[in-house]
Amino acid sequence: MRKKRFDIQGLRAVAVVSVICDHLFHRPSGGFVGVDVFFVISGFLITGLLLREFERNGRISLRDFYLRRVRRIAPAATVVLLVTVLASFILLATTRAQSIALDAMASFFFLSNWRFAASGTDYFQIGTAVSPLQHFWSLSVEEQFYLVWPVLVMAMLILTVRRRPGSTGLRRISPIATMMVVVTALSFCWAYFSSVSDPTVAYFSTTTRAWELGVGALLALFAHKFTAIKPLARTALAYTGLAGIAISVIVISPDLPFPAPWALLPVLSTALVIVAGIGSESRNVWLLTNPVSRYIGDISYSLYLWHFPVIVFLGVFMPTTSRAYFAIALITMFGLAAASYAVIEKPLSQSPFLSSFPNRASRREATTVWRQSTARGVKMGLIGALAVTVVTVASVSAYVVVKGGVTDSSATAVETAVVDPDASAASNQMAVDIADALNATEWPTLTPSASEVAVQGPVEDASGCGATKAEDPDSCSFGDAADPAIVVLGDSTGITLLPTVREVYGESHFIRGLTRAGCPSIELDTKFSNEAKRTACEISRTAALDEIERLKPVAVFVSNNYEWANPLNLRSGAEKAEGISEWTAAAQATIDQIQPFTDRVIFVSPPPQGKAIADCATTISTPADCVSVIPSSWRSGSEAERSLVGGKVVYVDTVSWFCAPSGRCPVFVDGTPVRRDGIHTSRNWAAHIAPLFQERTEKFVPTVAAPQP
Repeated sequence: MRKKRFDIQGLRAVAVVSVICDHLFHRPSGGFVGVDVFFVISGFLITGLLLREFERNGRISLRDFYLRRVRRIAPAATVVLLVTVLASFILLATTRAQSIALDAMASFFFLSNWRFAASGTDYFQIGTAVSPLQHFWSLSVEEQFYLVWPVLVMAMLILTVRRRPGSTGLRRISPIATMMVVVTALSFCWAYFSSVSDPTVAYFSTTTRAWELGVGALLALFAHKFTAIKPLARTALAYTGLAGIAISVIVISPDLPFPAPWALLPVLSTALVIVAGIGSESRNVWLLTNPVSRYIGDISYSLYLWHFPVIVFLGVFMPTTSRAYFAIALITMFGLAAASYAVIEKPLSQSPFLSSFPNRASRREATTVWRQSTARGVKMGLIGALAVTVVTVASVSAYVVVKGGVTDSSATAVETAVVDPDASAASNQMAVDIADALNATEWPTLTPSASEVAVQGPVEDASGCGATKAEDPDSCSFGDAADPAIVVLGDSTGITLLPTVREVYGESHFIRGLTRAGCPSIELDTKFSNEAKRTACEISRTAALDEIERLKPVAVFVSNNYEWANPLNLRSGAEKAEGISEWTAAAQATIDQIQPFTDRVIFVSPPPQGKAIADCATTISTPADCVSVIPSSWRSGSEAERSLVGGKVVYVDTVSWFCAPSGRCPVFVDGTPVRRDGIHTSRNWAAHIAPLFQERTEKFVPTVAAPQP
């Protein structure tokens, strides 16, 4: 079998391009399955390497194996980690940079998958302050697997071969194959269970991913079974596998259970492509074996390492939806990958310094050959790295200059405060402060700082408000239960509304939060990452309604993120008028269940989705770079809830506490960060708007308990 299979190099190209499309363009929906393709390839190649070494030498050198892994993985990864941490401290807020440094440490020791799983990272959400090293999780999974797998293979080979020295190759691998089948099956079953019960951990866990590497390992163990496949059948298998990978990328989406069972499709499809080339490379698979695919496959490791830091850091300089951003990102990541491959990866992976030699003369000879063979590649790589740096800096600089010379109404327009003679002094002062923030040309001293606010969740989370247990009276409860009750019903925006409600009504009322992050409190049919999440939200909503019936509060404040009204988040995909109607119907259904047990149902608009201060407040940005505009999904949710006003139902529009009448929204007002991320009110701002909240709501909130129905 060829030392380097061209079809596998092309398969690596397919995998890495799929991942890049997912991270850069966020489409197609299943681009993330490229990682699963990599896992199968890795399991096949590494297991084959171990078996061939045993065939040659009658043993497996664990020392040599791990030295090869270090040479292959560590140099390029270490450079990317160091550059990423340095760039983080230069460009980003201190707290975020410190968090990235911890990510780098975990990545260096191949533990980042568990770090991201433990922190509750949701891989499928385009969240705020994403780590530029999040993609290192897959390397951690691989290296954790290879910490154990070679030892098991060596132990099984020694036990079976020495006890039966005359055994055939097939009988020799039977115990290993049996062990691998068991490991693969158990891992898949665990992945199937975890993908529903704990999807975040399931995505990052080694135990739920081992079966994918195991499939590749089984292919290597039974490779002799596939050597007699006819040429026509090889071509058919290869194209069937490629079609399966393409279908995976298109049809698989984040709301499907993953990695099991849906990863079966890309995993088995990859297996077909690999099988097609065992013994004799499949013919006519030009898509994989052409020079471009083979080269991208060659640099795929470096390309995987560099692509995500480029995507994240380039977003500091320009909007992540612009064509210029996409073009510069692609040029930069491919250029850095090519340079990294030529200067770091290839020379060091072939370096004799971590290899074993029978004597010093052999080492000297190998060193001389290595130096001669790598000198030209390193030289060309350095030239390429310089060229990429020049192109990137020039492109970004040109973009910034052009941007600075163009009037952008969403960022650079002069804002004039609109003062309403019929409004209160506090409301008019708010309008003036927001206009001043939008007109600011330099960052003021923020309290708390951009770094601090990004890590400050609501204090109510400590009382269980992140996932209120409605059956537990002490969960997310504040004050004397003998006082008239007020309920806050909502998702995570309801949680961040709680501090304001407590500030205004905490002395006179018993405050009960019936909130759950990531769950709309109205009966809206939305997309979820998995069915377990959907079920948990439905159970939580039902329990909350039962608790309202028991408490009979004087008022129920309802707050939901209007991003649920985004067609991308609605299960129906409804847009505009249809989406508004869907939200209205869901809210009305909830009202019908609540209003018999309360005096008032008060819908409170959430903050409009905007830019996260931890992302946009950098060492090179200005306040204008952080200005956002009210999204259409917010307007849809607002229109829907306004239409429900009447009788017991009230709507409180809070947009003037976050944005100007022009629809432009700053990330700070009067030196205070407005949100801690893209949507959730900061602690300080929750207290700052309390007088305005009281002014708008106190006439609707009785001071006596709601009457019995």
